[in-house]
Amino acid sequence: MIYPEGTRFSAKKRSHVLQKLKGEDQRRARGWTYLLPPRYGGILALLQANPQLDLFVLRPRWA
Repeated sequence: MIYPEGTRFSAKKRSHVLQKLKGEDQRRARGWTYLLPPRYGGILALLQANPQLDLFVLRPRWA
């Protein structure tokens, strides 16, 4: 299992990430009280190194 946030949640990390986001991304992420927005580098590297893998994505309906 890969956590697309790339790290564990903390209020400090959330604040730092929110400062970097712009527009709709920032608005959406502000609604995620205890989640960080996804970072795609790890997922992309995994799939590029293992193209035979199946990808299953699970996300909350509100995300």
